[in-house]
Amino acid sequence: MIHSQLRRKPVRMLQLLSIFSFLFLAGCNGGGSKEVYPAQPGFNEEGSDKKALEIADKMMEALGGYDAWQNTRYIAWTFFGQYNIWDKKESLFRHEKGNVVSVLAMSKGGGRVFDKGVEETDTVQLYNKLSTAYTHFVSNTYFLFMPYKMKDQGVTLKYRFEAKGPNGKPADVLRLTFDRVGISPDNMHDVWIDKETHLPVLWAFYGSKEDKEPAFIRKWADYKDFNGMKLAVNRDSQMDTLRISHLKVVKSVPKALFLSPTPIDKSQIK
Repeated sequence: MIHSQLRRKPVRMLQLLSIFSFLFLAGCNGGGSKEVYPAQPGFNEEGSDKKALEIADKMMEALGGYDAWQNTRYIAWTFFGQYNIWDKKESLFRHEKGNVVSVLAMSKGGGRVFDKGVEETDTVQLYNKLSTAYTHFVSNTYFLFMPYKMKDQGVTLKYRFEAKGPNGKPADVLRLTFDRVGISPDNMHDVWIDKETHLPVLWAFYGSKEDKEPAFIRKWADYKDFNGMKLAVNRDSQMDTLRISHLKVVKSVPKALFLSPTPIDKSQIK
């Protein structure tokens, strides 16, 4: 088992990652529900708009259905100069940036970090590096999978208005706010859902609920099918580092690759 090869860490690290895992991963492995888009425990359904919930349900159907998301095991992708492999079922995350490799066992509160193949053994440095890797996990996964996280714990979903999407077609704009969850609960998101395709086509990110203008806006386009689950691979950025590449959805990843202390050959994930 991969878990057995990830060393247990001090209580502080265990507590931090356990809390983070509960907050972010609650929606990854729960279920059994046959709802179109089942809300996770702690989702603010009472404070959300009925119209927003109906639009989100249609969106989930257009994306391939919640079961396709739940049944996905390994996802690998490059974003912002970082290579990621996420084992959704076991809550494991491999992160590569330059020569630094981090492997987190989030549900167990442990992990290992290597720099040029040499393992980090200093407790304080290890704690800091694992915490940084977890921050990358949250931001990198949300950037790619945000539509599947709209009914997670602490989220409130509101309908804002109808507007034109980047293609000039009408879209419904939904707003996501958060209540004391995650690593940046003051963030806010607006998502344009195309009224014809029911797919997200635009995303506006606000660093704070008090902000009047978004920090950035990204187009979501070029949806590809990955074992029944649709993901947008085009963020319409002129920066190569913000483009999603090496995106693979697979049923298995060899343990030797997942735990490799050095960056792996991405072509081996297939």
